[in-house]
Amino acid sequence: MTEYQEKIIKMSVQELRSETKDKIGESSFWSRENHESHSQVDACYAEWVKREGDDSTYKRLHQEVRKEYT
Repeated sequence: MTEYQEKIIKMSVQELRSETKDKIGESSFWSRENHESHSQVDACYAEWVKREGDDSTYKRLHQEVRKEYT
């Protein structure tokens, strides 16, 4: 387990929502680069699936971020 994974496991739902949106936005900014935000987005996704049993919250947050940038 990475240090980042350990960090997000301890987050509240609200903190994880904010972190997920931040990392999705960061990842889209760095879309053409090999940047750590890509693996952090993957970790956020995995944490949502672990907590909720599906990816519906992650998908909703992803859509919210897309709307903010369009």
